[in-house]
Amino acid sequence: MRHLQTLKKASEFKRVYRKGKRVRTAFFDVIKVRNELGYNRFGISVSKKVGNSVRRHRLIRLTRDVLCDYRDASDQSFDIVVYWKIDDRGLKRDDVATIMKECL
Repeated sequence: MRHLQTLKKASEFKRVYRKGKRVRTAFFDVIKVRNELGYNRFGISVSKKVGNSVRRHRLIRLTRDVLCDYRDASDQSFDIVVYWKIDDRGLKRDDVATIMKECL
């Protein structure tokens, strides 16, 4: 798996939530805001409403795998947060990749 540049601090997540543009889907929201770093950074947040720890971490792994495809996808650089809000209902990687492509 290729390495992703990630958002780590709560203040970074808050900035994206406050200033970013939100795209809503049935399962997750994608929030993105421009940065001046020259590369994309990603954050993944999963609500406890989704399920237990095993289910939440499955979504994190799945999302991280899909986001690797978008690591260097655009000419502009963004801070992007994917916020899972409900259960995935058995989504596969290809399903998530299709939905993510529409959002990004």
